[in-house]
Amino acid sequence: MVLVDYFMVRTLPQRKHIKNFWRRNGPMLLLFLSTPLVLAEPTRHVMGDTGFWLWCGDNANYPRVNQTWNTGCGASSTEYLCDIPCCIPQSEMDTIWPPTADNQSTVPYQKLADLFYPDVDASYNVLNKHEFPQIKLDDPKWNNAFAVTNATTGKITGYECTCQCTLSETMGNLSGIGWLFTFSMTYIGFALLAVGSLWNADIIAKCKKMKKKYRQLRGLNKKATADSFA
Repeated sequence: MVLVDYFMVRTLPQRKHIKNFWRRNGPMLLLFLSTPLVLAEPTRHVMGDTGFWLWCGDNANYPRVNQTWNTGCGASSTEYLCDIPCCIPQSEMDTIWPPTADNQSTVPYQKLADLFYPDVDASYNVLNKHEFPQIKLDDPKWNNAFAVTNATTGKITGYECTCQCTLSETMGNLSGIGWLFTFSMTYIGFALLAVGSLWNADIIAKCKKMKKKYRQLRGLNKKATADSFA
């Protein structure tokens, strides 16, 4: 994209004969506007992979303990709406929120309880009993997301508590962030890129010239045909 923008700047003098500011600089401005939009989705992906902007799961910034989705997930980098729970065992809780030097727990139960709203019972148990909803790992509705299979036979040998999100990575299952970055910014960016590039190439004027030339050639061809029969 940087090279495209550089090319647009380099070819700008070819449009200096155009007096109107927007007609002269419009293609370049559209390309400049499309650049951050096209790069937004790859940037989101990189920030998620590097931990700069975490997904909603087994982390302290956007926790999702034994839940499919919660209100805190909307601000995370998660591209899809999670419909499979993030199974976090108690031992991993101490890894995410390490205890203090005198072995005092730092797990933010108040914050985690709020994330279970409006499930009042689950929220109460998390806050007062420090108990989270239990996940039946072999439940058919999870579509074997927690299954451990034999690499040779492919048969299920057991089930493992792991942090999952979804098996449905489709357009219809995008989260708010997914709709914003993956769909809106990407497609709007490429649309602006296409319009700016074609505008800079003066494609409409060239198409009109081709149409005029085509009609001239057809006219000459008809005349030649008529002369041959004369």
